[in-house]
Amino acid sequence: MIQSKTNYPLFLAILLFIIGKILLLNTYFFWDGVEALSVPANYLYDNNFSNFNYPNFVSSPPLIHCLVALSWKIFGRTLLVSHVVMAVFSIGCITQIFYFCKTNIKHQNGMTFVFLLMILDAAFLTQTLLLFPDIFLICFSFLSINLYQKNKPVLFSMAALALSFSSERASLACCAIGLAIFLNEIHGKKNFNEIFRIFIKSILPFLPSIIAIVGFYIFKKQTTGAYLVNENSPWKDSWKIPGAGQFFSNIKGVIRFMLDNGTIFIFIGFIVLWFTLKDKKTFFKENKFIFYLFICYLFIICSYTLPFSNQFGKKYFIMPCLFLNFLTGVLAFHVLKNRKTAIAISCAMIIGMVSSHFWIYPERFSRAWDCSLSHLPYYNLRKEALTFIDKNNISRDSLSFFFPASQTGKLIELNNDERKFIKSGNAPQYIASSNISNNAFLLERDLAIKKWILLKEFRRNGVYIRIYERPQ
Repeated sequence: MIQSKTNYPLFLAILLFIIGKILLLNTYFFWDGVEALSVPANYLYDNNFSNFNYPNFVSSPPLIHCLVALSWKIFGRTLLVSHVVMAVFSIGCITQIFYFCKTNIKHQNGMTFVFLLMILDAAFLTQTLLLFPDIFLICFSFLSINLYQKNKPVLFSMAALALSFSSERASLACCAIGLAIFLNEIHGKKNFNEIFRIFIKSILPFLPSIIAIVGFYIFKKQTTGAYLVNENSPWKDSWKIPGAGQFFSNIKGVIRFMLDNGTIFIFIGFIVLWFTLKDKKTFFKENKFIFYLFICYLFIICSYTLPFSNQFGKKYFIMPCLFLNFLTGVLAFHVLKNRKTAIAISCAMIIGMVSSHFWIYPERFSRAWDCSLSHLPYYNLRKEALTFIDKNNISRDSLSFFFPASQTGKLIELNNDERKFIKSGNAPQYIASSNISNNAFLLERDLAIKKWILLKEFRRNGVYIRIYERPQ
């Protein structure tokens, strides 16, 4: 049992998280949190869990949608309830990462700083503080890993089931954990019979997950006509085989997202420390399971992104980045015998990651807004823009609004506003543009060419919303 005197980093982290969460209770569903969580959860809530074929064609398993919708049924459909429910799993993420560090840091030297390197990762911090569905993936992933390492097969199997049934990418995360466990167990083994026995042993705890996922997608096929994406889905073009140009663009995307949001400082630290390390074989042996987790997560996610034309972002790579943060922190205290120097290096990497929340990107350069707190001005700017629209009697059905603000207030803020905006292809009289949507540069250029009139701009700390009127 962990003694209370060694628990203080966890207690302090949870306390600071709660303070941060309280300060951000005015935030609402944003980016993929709208389509991937709020829309299906609202659908289940409105239909009393009678139908799982969501109108926005989300094909993910319904566990997290059910959890959120059920909490609304019990406590009311409000943002406060949503924040509290999500905060429980965010605290679960922090707690499980702490136990992960306690288990896998052999000498406990610098454990606090390795823990901080993980939970202060820019993408992780943003996802856990706000209303994003990936906190379930992170929480159940680390819970599964910890239960495996504690040799609790029944609980591990249940955690893996919860993980696999949280989302499509969570199912892939479950596959990555299973592959990492298998590689870890057969490490150094050469006898085929023994390897086959280990394979059977490794796959047994995942049988409930496999059965549940296969059953769910058979159900989807029978009820919608497609296992994943049907012909009416707006994302049907995301699963086409890309040409050579798109494939290499996907490779550049993976490299970029593995370096973005401050992770570049971790990579630099890891490379310098790795080449400084003399006994690489011993370090790998002591941390081989974490290396396998990093490699397997990255391999599985790349298998899900590179061969297709689908759009992907930084959040797809949060888990491998967290494992890299862990390995780099442990490496710093392993290589640098002077503890003060190791602490200084760790703090420098932490500062580098935190600084990414304040980076200014060129206008034409897309960014992972859902993995950086730099988007926080958006929440008030959107409200100011909507107030301006209402005060100036601009009808919603004459205005095209940008992603992710184009959904109704009911689905974004959980209020009673069900007014809808017109789609951009339907010749709107007004257009609202924002760099939050990542296609603003092209849209703004097009509007300038066509000489649309700028009615109003709302701007704060690098985030803007502009409202244009069609020229007479």
